[in-house]
Amino acid sequence: MMLSTRLRGLNLFLFLLVLIGGCAAPFKLMPKYEEYKDKIQTIALYPLLYTKDGYEQRLFGMTFTNIFYSAIPEIAMVRPIKFIEPDSTVAIFRSNELEIVDSIRGGIVKGATFPVFKQLSQSDLQTISEEVDGLILCDLIDYNEVGAGEKFVQACGTALLTTCLTGGLVTASYSENNMVDMKLTLFETTTGSPIWEYEPKFSGGLGEQRMNYTNQIITGFRKYFPLSNEFKRK
Repeated sequence: MMLSTRLRGLNLFLFLLVLIGGCAAPFKLMPKYEEYKDKIQTIALYPLLYTKDGYEQRLFGMTFTNIFYSAIPEIAMVRPIKFIEPDSTVAIFRSNELEIVDSIRGGIVKGATFPVFKQLSQSDLQTISEEVDGLILCDLIDYNEVGAGEKFVQACGTALLTTCLTGGLVTASYSENNMVDMKLTLFETTTGSPIWEYEPKFSGGLGEQRMNYTNQIITGFRKYFPLSNEFKRK
């Protein structure tokens, strides 16, 4: 009886650990945040980086770039913050004799080429410290968009294929799913150190989810960005 009681107590403890871990907010403030938070008045928005770079990722990236970078300056902040859009950020680096386009990549989308931007070092960030106080870097770690046939099969469900499909052969990978995994980082430019990170991860949904995921990321940014009016420190 005593052993059974102890096992029940251990199971409850492990459950609470999982529950607490699962409720953790997807952002973190770095040690230097308190030192630099009041000094940030101007934030440059860096062009989207691609940890995984391919056709699906670039399709998402085009949607994300068109929506996210326009939405951020419209979010109410705790004080007036000037956001500098990506093209102007590139121009600022170039005016300081720093080229941030590593290469031009083709062969992803027919007839199109894409710039590949470099990962920034601390010294790169310090180069623009006279013009901007902070920089937000968005990194697309991964994005997956299930093919139309796969979405159809998933919508039917494997148990209903005989009633859902009326003919022909549909091939699907049941391990695949719509998903996005990103990392957003705010750097201060005096030392080039990160002071805030947000890691949005979303999955699921039928059909193309590029706009839906982008809007969810914007909602999370509004909630978790420490200079936003909606931010609540836990």
